[in-house]
Parts: sequence; structure tokens; C-alpha cells
Amino acid sequence: MTTLLPALGAAVAISLLSMIGYASLAWSHKNVAMIQKTIVAFAAGSLLGNAFFHLLPESVEASPDALTWALGGILIFFLLDSLLWIYHCHAGHRLHDAHDHGGSCPTKPVGYLNLIGDALHNFTDGIAVMSSFLVNPALGWNTAFAIALHEVPQELGDFGILLSSGFSKRKALWLNLLVSSAMIAGVVGTWIAFGFVSQLTNWTIPLAAGFMIYMACTNLFSEIKEESQLKTRAWQSLAMIIGIAIMWLSAGME
Repeated sequence: MTTLLPALGAAVAISLLSMIGYASLAWSHKNVAMIQKTIVAFAAGSLLGNAFFHLLPESVEASPDALTWALGGILIFFLLDSLLWIYHCHAGHRLHDAHDHGGSCPTKPVGYLNLIGDALHNFTDGIAVMSSFLVNPALGWNTAFAIALHEVPQELGDFGILLSSGFSKRKALWLNLLVSSAMIAGVVGTWIAFGFVSQLTNWTIPLAAGFMIYMACTNLFSEIKEESQLKTRAWQSLAMIIGIAIMWLSAGME
């Protein structure tokens, strides 16, 4: 219980971030865009820093197969990403855009598809958080922090997708909150499995590292690369470096 309670607390706090999409309706489009651009870059750095300075060193020390599992995590999340057809339609900058996403993303189906993909995504976030807390509390909080950062831009995008798919603001809010609670299920499920599966964290920790590397290098980096203004790109690069530096510094304190 000493590991379950803080992990549950972190999961609940991160799940509540789903409400930021609704709150952002009171912000100007310019402010939403700037906040998202900054947090996307900072989250990318934090995810990479947590993977390379915390999760991978911890997992390599515990198991000789850790890097294989990490590569497996990258491939698994690539397949999940591709099959669910979600992130090709992710566009947080369209949060206040009433138009559909065009191209290969049909208006109504993408809203439901987004909810399914988000539930699985949040469930795996819960696995990552609980697995980290099972190793040690410091690793758990670092992982929760990195995940919380990437949840902010994701939730902005998710809320925009639901609105453009025809959902009302209230329905989009509650569905997003419900789907976010899948993270709690991931936490509880991992905690229960730990009692039955020997050395569970030897493969769930590197899997989580692979997931974070994939998220940073594909979804988040791709959004940064779309930035055309040199000044904003420089600011994003600085934010990313700060995210990496924070994780490096926290690794030295463990």
C-alpha cells in the first residue's frame, strides 16, 4: 500500500489535467498556441531525460534484457499508434477551429477513435507510473512529472478533436475525464499483477522507457519541427534542453 497510494495520487492528479482543454476555451487562440508549443518541447525533453537518466539505467542494472524490452516498447507503441490511427489527426492548434481535420481523418469516427486510443494510452501511462513507484518513490515521481507534462498538450489536442467531431463542450469534457481515468486502472492493474508476476518491473520499466522515447521522438518532435519561426524554434529548443537538464539533475540527487 505504501507504493499504491502515492501512485494513485499521481494518477488522479494527472487524470484531472484532462479538464485543461475545457478551461482553455476561455483563452485566446494565440495564448493556447504559445502554451502548447512551449510545453510540447519541455515535455519532449523531460520524457527523453526520464527514459535515459532514470528508467533505462535502472532497468539495465536489474536485467540484461532491458534494452531489448525498451526496443520492444518502441515497436509496440509504434504499432498501437499506427493501428489506432490517432496521432496523424492530433492537432492541438485546432482547438478553437470548428472545421474538421480533413484528408484521411473523417469527422465523427475520429472522435470515437481518439477516445479508444486515449484510453489505451492512459492505461499504459498508469503502468509506467506504478512500475516506477514499485522500484522507488523518486523514480515514480519523476515518471509522473514527465507524463503530466506530455498530457497537457495532448489533452488540448484531444478536446479539440472531440469538439470538431461534433461533441458538445460538456460531453467532450466528461468523456475526456472518463478516458483519462484509465490511467488509474493501469496503476491498480500493475500493482495487482506485481503480486503474481515475478520480477514484473524488469520488463515494465524498460517498456515504459521505450514508450517515452517513442512519444518524444515522433509525436512531440514532429510538432516542434512544424514551427516555421526561428525565434519560436529557438525558444522550444531551450525548453527541451531545460526539460532534459531537470531530469539529469534529479538523477544525481537519487
